[in-house]
Amino acid sequence: MDCLNKRESKYMSTDSALNRIFTILESVGRAKSPVLPTLLFEEGWLLRLVLSIAAEGVDCLPFKFVAGSRWFSEPRLYSAFLATSRRDSLAETHTHADGVVGHIDVGVDTKSGLTLSAGGSQFVVIEAKISSPLRSGTTRAKYFDQAARNVACMAQSLKRCGQAIEQWESLAFYVFAPKIKIADGIFARQMTKDSIASIIGRRIGEYPEGEQAERGEFQRLWVAPLLARLTLECVSWESIIAAIRQHDPNLGGDVQNFYEKTLRFNGLPVFEVSDGNRRIGIVQVGR
Repeated sequence: MDCLNKRESKYMSTDSALNRIFTILESVGRAKSPVLPTLLFEEGWLLRLVLSIAAEGVDCLPFKFVAGSRWFSEPRLYSAFLATSRRDSLAETHTHADGVVGHIDVGVDTKSGLTLSAGGSQFVVIEAKISSPLRSGTTRAKYFDQAARNVACMAQSLKRCGQAIEQWESLAFYVFAPKIKIADGIFARQMTKDSIASIIGRRIGEYPEGEQAERGEFQRLWVAPLLARLTLECVSWESIIAAIRQHDPNLGGDVQNFYEKTLRFNGLPVFEVSDGNRRIGIVQVGR
């Protein structure tokens, strides 16, 4: 893979099976490669790249890793609307987050289920996008969009932990996306606190009257306080890469090369990543 820096070759495994996988990945995007380029050049691997760089102390994200925080790719966030019986017509399954940063544990209850660490202070969920918008809803609640669903799962995770929300100093939900998609406003309607609160309230309101007290308490004690403290922003990949380039031009150039291939193989135009204030690439949303 030509975007990898040769200085990282010392980390390559001596396992022959893994080396075959590396060889396959190095062929991605080239003529006669046995796999589609979007196997590698896609938002999931782009997010893993930038999170791994930020975890090493590079100031390239709109937040910093606090002491003891870690990142994890595609954990399952526990839903507040799991089935209570086999006939539960309103139930849904867990939500997979593209990336999470914070004081977390994964695999305690299930293989990929995320739990928050007691005494923790950071819980950040990131949705990575290249060409697609936020998903519109679930099978049983078409209006329950991806932003509302993630925030509801964050509230459920906080409830499961039991620690007061006031003790969490860094709570955020971000969408990382190309600047052209953010500028087009495709995330604007869903990425507001009023929209998220209204949609979660509607979801709760569909349950039978006998369950309203308990679910209303969840909204009052966990959803509302979370939204009051939550950072909710759309962040451009271009701004993140510009910050990496400022820290290390070679590394930033490699990430930019990966990003440009990701755009091209997903049918999007490539724009220059300009150096400068990365806050320009952040869209803060209001109520």
